[in-house]
Amino acid sequence: MRLSEEPQNKEDAYLCMNDKRKEAQKDYSKIKRKAFSPSLDFKIKFEFSPHFKHQKEVENSLMLLSFFGGIGARWRRGFGSVQIKDFELSGNNLESLAQKIEEKIGTLKGSNKPDNFLSISNTKIYLIKPKDKSWNSWEDAMNDLRDNFYREFKNCLNVRKVVYKPSSGGREVSPLIIQIKKVADSVDYFGLILVWERWEEFEKFSSFLQRLEGYKKISIKL
Repeated sequence: MRLSEEPQNKEDAYLCMNDKRKEAQKDYSKIKRKAFSPSLDFKIKFEFSPHFKHQKEVENSLMLLSFFGGIGARWRRGFGSVQIKDFELSGNNLESLAQKIEEKIGTLKGSNKPDNFLSISNTKIYLIKPKDKSWNSWEDAMNDLRDNFYREFKNCLNVRKVVYKPSSGGREVSPLIIQIKKVADSVDYFGLILVWERWEEFEKFSSFLQRLEGYKKISIKL
């Protein structure tokens, strides 16, 4: 596997979920790094040996990356969102987008091991967008989800960051993922929320999402 065409344009990515504001006690504008500019294309080339028997698994992994994942730093907070052209989603509402995702991943199975983290079988997936407007840019989606979803949920939990600390003593990981995806052949964007169902705060998250006003939310049935 190799990157055959790498994007050249880079710009600043503000790592506090695109927050570049200066407040009384915080200067978010300093927390940044260089990243590929949005909406650039790149190509990954795969070469399989004649006896390789897992090409379908590779394709499924790329499909899941396109639907639910990201690449690079801070991808669990909206950055690094990628979409593979073969798996782009089109639709004029969340219901149609959810239906197409369900059709694509309906035959896949995740691990049911109790200690398995963020498997298909133990992760709740939601699509989200505003009720009375559209997000016409990734900035609109990121800023809205940052201020009115993620930070409001942190306030609800009264925590500085949303993390899970494995009992094995491993590093902290996030049981909550926020991704931003674009509707194919459209200017509209939508949010994708993944949350680990075995997280100790899962019930609080579910209650928070039910109370969240001003947004249309729909869950993916797995």
